[in-house]
Amino acid sequence: ITNDVSWFVQSTGRRDRFQGLDLRLNVDPGVAYYFINTKTHRLQFEGGYDLQHDIRRDASRVQPLPDDAPPGTPPLPLLDKTNTLHNARLFLGYENKLRQEVSLVASVEFLQNFADLETYRLIADIGLKSSIAERLALATTYTARYENKPLPTVADLDSIASVNLVYSFF
Repeated sequence: ITNDVSWFVQSTGRRDRFQGLDLRLNVDPGVAYYFINTKTHRLQFEGGYDLQHDIRRDASRVQPLPDDAPPGTPPLPLLDKTNTLHNARLFLGYENKLRQEVSLVASVEFLQNFADLETYRLIADIGLKSSIAERLALATTYTARYENKPLPTVADLDSIASVNLVYSFF
């Protein structure tokens, strides 16, 4: 829209067996505002909507019985195979080009469910990106994904360290 404001639509899909997911599809339209947008520094805020559609792994749909359940209690019904959430999305990101070919990237994202105000997710990333060629880079990142109401058999914090090859089309 301007040098400081833009509209966007992004979509991501991932499979994460540690979070009990065969697929998590997100579609996020929103607006971004760049507080700082120079060749060496970028500080941006994004706000918008997040549609999250999960297809759950069969093993993660099992609900454990309460600890005080008497012997012979029948198993609880399986959770639904799919689940769709409608969320508000807030994002804060920072990028610092330490050198022409090396960048520090950090971000935090908060997703608040509209239907259940006690359901939210928090995602934090930090990483270094180093250019290999004009459009090709190597990125090392650490990601922490927190869900306050995960599936019953899943931990609430998922921690990921990765090394990625990144190709920029534009």
